[in-house]
Amino acid sequence: MTVEVARVTKGVQGLRRDSVTRRIVTQKAMWDARRSVRFCYLCGRSLPPLDEKQRRSKVVGEHVIPKSFLREPPDRADERWPVELEVHKECEQEKKRERDHFASLMHSIHLKPVEEWASVGHFRRLALKPKIGIDPDHPVAVPLLEGIAPVLDGVWQWIRGLCVAVYQEPLGATELWSRVLLPVPAFGDGEGGVPLDMHENAARLTMQVMRMAIARDRWDGISAWGGAIDFRCVWWKRATDGLKPPWVCFYALVVPGVLDWSHKVLVREMVRPWCGTFALQQCPNESSVLEAGDFPVKQDSAPAGAR
Repeated sequence: MTVEVARVTKGVQGLRRDSVTRRIVTQKAMWDARRSVRFCYLCGRSLPPLDEKQRRSKVVGEHVIPKSFLREPPDRADERWPVELEVHKECEQEKKRERDHFASLMHSIHLKPVEEWASVGHFRRLALKPKIGIDPDHPVAVPLLEGIAPVLDGVWQWIRGLCVAVYQEPLGATELWSRVLLPVPAFGDGEGGVPLDMHENAARLTMQVMRMAIARDRWDGISAWGGAIDFRCVWWKRATDGLKPPWVCFYALVVPGVLDWSHKVLVREMVRPWCGTFALQQCPNESSVLEAGDFPVKQDSAPAGAR
């Protein structure tokens, strides 16, 4: 993702609100989506019915993007709304809270100078190891992250929640066909982990697709907290042998500070937000779709690695 596209991804200028049905850009639209989702996006099970006071027992309103990431509120009062959905209280405690904390810790690493990374070590129970590696495309040293699986699990829950808010449908079992890509170079742990060049190539391809979707004004998403939270996604149907789901969702997610983080680490014109892909047997109703002729991706390949 170039800096120019990063600026485009931050805002929602020019939205055709009269013709777009899968873009949440107002507090009312977010409230309507929250009330329409009658299942917990963290587990997929139904929420309990409303009682006589229009409340649900053992249910909490949950910030899909954690409060700790929101920073200063927008100047305009009508823009001070986050992405919130109702979830089971036990699901928030078991599936979300700790993973959000891990993501916050990872962001905090990049507040330190790069030369101090080697001495950071492990953060509490998060085996996150900063290292210095060699960029596969440029003969320069770049900061890398290893031990990121718990963080990626947490960000994947963000993506699930954002998609549920947009489409108001459960995603189903997508974990085996999903890939979350960091805004900075990263690699997997041990044998079977994701090599650095594979991670970077997947990120570049994903952002190429997102640029095409934005240029064609063919995307679904949410812009909240004055545009500081900006989620966009688009669908593409690939040829498949029947073993992999045919519908691939490409997405990009800006949260406060992520583009500054990426720029600080990459130190070149490759700044990008969180991005990635996941795959389903069927795309949601009324979703935005790119056709094969819209971009040069081979139909016999699995773009950006729905693994």
